[in-house]
Amino acid sequence: MIATDVRLPSQDGHSIFIRIWQPSQGEIKGIIKIAHGMAEHSGRYSELANYLVTAGYAVIAHDHRGHGQSIQQGLAGHYGDNNGWDLVISDMGAVSQFARTEFPEAPLFELGHSMGSMLAQQFAIEQGR
Repeated sequence: MIATDVRLPSQDGHSIFIRIWQPSQGEIKGIIKIAHGMAEHSGRYSELANYLVTAGYAVIAHDHRGHGQSIQQGLAGHYGDNNGWDLVISDMGAVSQFARTEFPEAPLFELGHSMGSMLAQQFAIEQGR
């Protein structure tokens, strides 16, 4: 398994922290993109990612604004002063675009837990992907 961390700039200059887990060899069946829940972070899903990687999937999870490695200026849980929820949805779009660039042939699946499930639903409605 190959595990990588990257940072991706968002539309407003925020730095999105992303974790990528992928098989070290063989064809990738698909990409599982995880939207984590409230008061947690992408690293919480490493055990699930390990399981999915052994099944042939790549896993991409990012820390939402105000969570994990995406906390800025000590503001835990803070999405933003203006339209924070919408900015998180926009970040999810940037991460999806990144995932499709990294693994262009693989189908992309969104997995949301708790608060992340609400984000994933709104993302699917707005983005239609």
